[in-house]
Amino acid sequence: MNVRTTRRSVVSTMSVFAATTIVLAIVFLTSTNPARVSSIPKNFDAQLAVFRGNGLVTNFGSQQTPRAETSNNGVGWVLTNGGLEVTTNNGATFQTIEPPVTTANITDVSIEGEEITITSVVNGVVTIVTSSNSGSSWSSDSINANQPDAANAQIVANAGVVLGVFVTNQSNVNFSSGEWFSTSSNGTWVENGAPAGGGVTYLNGKLWLVGGPIETEVFVSGNDGLSWSTVAVPPSVTSSQSALAIPGEIEGSSVVLVATRSPQTSTEGIGETVYTSDDEGETWSVLGNVSFDGDVGVGVPAPTEVVGNEVWIANPGGPQIADMSSSGVISNMELNVGGGEPAIGALSGGTSTIAWATVLTTDCPSGKSSCSEASSLYSMATSGWIPVQLSNVPAS
Repeated sequence: MNVRTTRRSVVSTMSVFAATTIVLAIVFLTSTNPARVSSIPKNFDAQLAVFRGNGLVTNFGSQQTPRAETSNNGVGWVLTNGGLEVTTNNGATFQTIEPPVTTANITDVSIEGEEITITSVVNGVVTIVTSSNSGSSWSSDSINANQPDAANAQIVANAGVVLGVFVTNQSNVNFSSGEWFSTSSNGTWVENGAPAGGGVTYLNGKLWLVGGPIETEVFVSGNDGLSWSTVAVPPSVTSSQSALAIPGEIEGSSVVLVATRSPQTSTEGIGETVYTSDDEGETWSVLGNVSFDGDVGVGVPAPTEVVGNEVWIANPGGPQIADMSSSGVISNMELNVGGGEPAIGALSGGTSTIAWATVLTTDCPSGKSSCSEASSLYSMATSGWIPVQLSNVPAS
């Protein structure tokens, strides 16, 4: 395998942020954090077009966003206009991996040691490529999905082991369907239906599915997708059409549900309510509430992450992050992004001091025709959130 290695530096000035190469996605892998699908506001049409053209890693129907996940082991990957780059030292250096799929079509990546799994979607056909030797050689499978217009194929793993792939088709705002493909002992993919398209989180031996046309439905399966049960959500969530996300669990077994309510009036902000359940969704209790300035479309959940026993909720319409403890105490963080209209596209943390956030910024200095878009990666440091210089990542 031909490998190119580069080194990136971390800086604290905004001059780099204004001129960095567009970074489509960076993921630092963890053996415990599940893969999820996250979204950005639907009014970010120009950003969506830019990222579609450059090969965005995470997509869900018409919604697409870069993503960031961190862990203590320093293993991760990044998609840029240079292709797929892999790091084993927390981003100090990157190696170029050349899988037999086009970067623009990659929807997800999973890495554990020398094992690499990649999903790709082209014209509704889902392809899975795997390598057992860090990309020196590859094998390929095609999933025979019943989705004529599959939009996303999400890899779900636990402790580094790939459990399956969740395929979503969302052709318009009124339609969403999904299929779960689990791995089998003979190396084949076993197809099981799903009640909706969306994103899957694996917690305590069960698959939690959040989806539907505007991400307001929750389902759970305890038998690897053979059957699914509807999880009743709080009535206030249903009446407000809040978009939902399940980022993980706190206190060992309490499932976390985050509900994002779009502004109902011109003077109202974005409302976030965090619920927990100790009985696998039979009942929910309010952990706390957060309000953000800004705007977000219906059906767009806030980027969230469980970090230890804390729930982090990012503003999908601005650069703020709320940190909610397991007792409901809230502290606030803000990314010093500078000009333009920033919004946090994805959030992940390995610990309270090791965290990453992707930021999407729109700048329209003289009206809509002058708008430009850029994405950037921010890292948590002792001094706060600082931009990460990734312009040295190899480019094609």
